[in-house]
Amino acid sequence: MKKPFTLIELLVVVSIIAILAGMLLPALNSVRQKAQAIQCLNNQKHTGLGGFLMYAADYNDYVYVHNPNTAWAGLYFNIDPATRAVAKPHLLTGNWWRLGYITNLKIMLCPTLKGDQPVQSWNNCYGGVSSQTRGALLPFESVVSANNPNGSDYNPWYVSLRRIPKTSLAYGLTDSVATHTGNFFQSAVVAVNYTSTTGTRGSVHLRHGGNANTWFWDGHAEKASPLLFRQIAQAAGKGDNFYLCTQSGAFITQSPIK
Repeated sequence: MKKPFTLIELLVVVSIIAILAGMLLPALNSVRQKAQAIQCLNNQKHTGLGGFLMYAADYNDYVYVHNPNTAWAGLYFNIDPATRAVAKPHLLTGNWWRLGYITNLKIMLCPTLKGDQPVQSWNNCYGGVSSQTRGALLPFESVVSANNPNGSDYNPWYVSLRRIPKTSLAYGLTDSVATHTGNFFQSAVVAVNYTSTTGTRGSVHLRHGGNANTWFWDGHAEKASPLLFRQIAQAAGKGDNFYLCTQSGAFITQSPIK
C-alpha cells in the first residue's frame, strides 16, 4: 500500500514551486518588456516610413502633420475609429484628413501603453509634431504653416524636411503620454515646454527602461535617453529647459547640451 503524502510534504512542494515562480517571473517579465520595446520601435518605423515619408515623396519633401481639427493620426490612417470602417480621404471644415497612407491602426500603438480606447485623431497613438514643437524639438523654421510660412497661429501645419539641418537628430514620432485626466494614455502631440498636467497636450514618456522610443526624419528609430533628448533640443536650437515624463508620471527637467 502506497504511503500518502503528509501535509508537511505537500507544503514543502508548494513552497518550492512558489520560490521557483518567484525566480522565473521577473525574468519572464523582463523578456516581455524587451519584446514590447522592440515591437514599439518597429511600429514607429513602419508608421514613419509608410505615412510621413511616403507623403513627403508625393509632396516635394513637405509632410502634413497637423490641422485645427486633427493631429497626424487623423490625417494618415483611413479607418474610422467609431465605426471601424474604411473611410475615403475627405475635407473636414477646409482641411483634408483620412488620407489613407496608413491602413493598420496597430502600428500607431505602443504595446506597453495601449489604453482602453482605440486609436483616435488625438489619443492612443504616438506623439507627433504640432505647432507647439517649433523651436522645442525641431528647428523653428522647419515647421511651417500652409497659410503663412512665417506665422505662428495658422493651420494646417507641415514639416519641411529641407529645412532640417540634421534629420538624424530631428524628432518625428515618440513615446507619449497625457496625464491631465489622471489616466495615462498616449497623446498624438507632445509639448515639452510645460508639464502635461497643466494642459491637454502630451509629453515625451520615458516608458522603456527610462528611455522613449523615437523615430527620426532620416527614417531610423531608436530608444532615446534624456541625454539624447538634450542633443535633439540642441540641434533644434532650443535654449531653455524642457520636461520629460518618467514611467511613473513624474516630470524631470532637462536642458539642451551647451
